[in-house]
Amino acid sequence: MADPRIGQPAPALVATELDSQQFDLSTERGHVVIVSFWATWCGPCRQEMPELDAFYHLHHADGVDMIALSLDSPHDTGDVRKTMQPFTYPAGLLRDCKTNGFGQPRQLPVTYVIGPDGTIQAEFRGGKPAVTNQALEAIVRKFLAVGKA
Repeated sequence: MADPRIGQPAPALVATELDSQQFDLSTERGHVVIVSFWATWCGPCRQEMPELDAFYHLHHADGVDMIALSLDSPHDTGDVRKTMQPFTYPAGLLRDCKTNGFGQPRQLPVTYVIGPDGTIQAEFRGGKPAVTNQALEAIVRKFLAVGKA
């Protein structure tokens, strides 16, 4: 399976969040969606989590949604829950996805920004470029402005 690419439609994704809510990317049309793949043992993943949380907190009311999917093993579910406690954005375990068209990431972290039309607008892979509030703002600003016009 080829990795998803910028400009292509985002693949199907149906995940169960840690709080047992269902996340279905197909129902998110009209919103900007950030899909992040991470693991508790991934240092760069842990470094970008506060940035993702701050951006989600700032823009969720503007129509930005997010899901972070951990690649951790089943026996590490407690560590995943503990790691996510300080953050407000939804998370789940990759192994609990009912549908995962993104496939297994080849490196971590990997974060995709999906536009309101369902196409991939940006990709952050391996921490380069880094996921920052400024980088995310530059990508989603045009979509958030459209919604407020």
